[in-house]
Amino acid sequence: MLKLERKYEGKSFMYDGIEEVKLFRIIDADSSFFQTSSGNLNIRYYGINAPETTKKIEPLGKEAREYAKSKLLKARRIVIESDDVVPEKDNTGKRFLAYIWVQEKEDEDFYLYNELILKDGFAALLLFDNVTKYKDAFIEANNEAKIKGINLYDKDLDTSNFKISDEYTLKEILDKIDEYSDGRTIKTKGVISAKVGSSFFIQEKIDDKYIGTYVYNTKYDISGLNKGDLISFSCQASFDETYGKQLINIRGVEVLSKDNIIEIKTVETIEEIMNNIGLVVRVEDVRIFQKANCNKKYNSYYLRLILPFGEMLSAKVFRDTINAPSFASIIQNKYYSFIGGLTLYNSNLEEGFIPWLVLCDDSKITTRKIDILE
Repeated sequence: MLKLERKYEGKSFMYDGIEEVKLFRIIDADSSFFQTSSGNLNIRYYGINAPETTKKIEPLGKEAREYAKSKLLKARRIVIESDDVVPEKDNTGKRFLAYIWVQEKEDEDFYLYNELILKDGFAALLLFDNVTKYKDAFIEANNEAKIKGINLYDKDLDTSNFKISDEYTLKEILDKIDEYSDGRTIKTKGVISAKVGSSFFIQEKIDDKYIGTYVYNTKYDISGLNKGDLISFSCQASFDETYGKQLINIRGVEVLSKDNIIEIKTVETIEEIMNNIGLVVRVEDVRIFQKANCNKKYNSYYLRLILPFGEMLSAKVFRDTINAPSFASIIQNKYYSFIGGLTLYNSNLEEGFIPWLVLCDDSKITTRKIDILE
């Protein structure tokens, strides 16, 4: 196994190409957010390609993510290193590339996570010209996993769950999310209650009660779908520590009927909000306490709202949402009414889930022209 030879104490990843960091959030087994001296950075790991668990769930995706958690969450120290002094970004332009060095105990050497996950067969080799420092070690580690026939290279790897299974109601899926989020492809149906750019919220009515969830989509063209459409589709269920319950990797959408009625409830308290997660709601006369992260790179910004009884609610606005208010148009300490879908989000694994309001396409945003004295 390789050993860390470069000095990292007092160094900056952005300026020196190496830095001791803290883990902020694991995305997949080959990408995470780390806290650095330059802020939280989205890091994609050099030389490896692990199965996905976000946009879709691939065979061994959840196992690979658990493997990453078992290594990174118990690390005493983590050091990220670029291949050159100047860090480079991946082909998305949003993530920096790095080698991930892990020390588990004070008196132990660092090991290279990128090399170890290849050796243990939870990631495949992904080499481009930008991987120069540890290329030979990566090839050797990957070949070792192939020879052993372990994990991704197990000839008996069970992919049966990834075939389309039976159709389930939204309630069945959400009630048994731990069971159905194993990577299987499932069918379901529901009424689109709101669109959010390329994603949407969906709901169904059980007796006299509505239940719903967020459907995260990046690839399927939903331009022909509209609010009020009853649709049938295939997807995967996802439940993780960051985004909670949602449906992902949709395909095979069929419109069963159109112009179904969407009832939008007005909520005023956090208790009411928690009872309506997954549904589209209206919040009225909320005061803008704070606005932040006007980040064009990630195409969104954030708001902190004060509800009528003084409780706080976070909101997210995607710039590709139709009729979304501009960041500049939202004025701190003024009152607004918003329509949006409710989700749970955990930005820091130590804090737990908190509710978020996600503004939807064609939301009618109104302003109450009352200023609060500074």
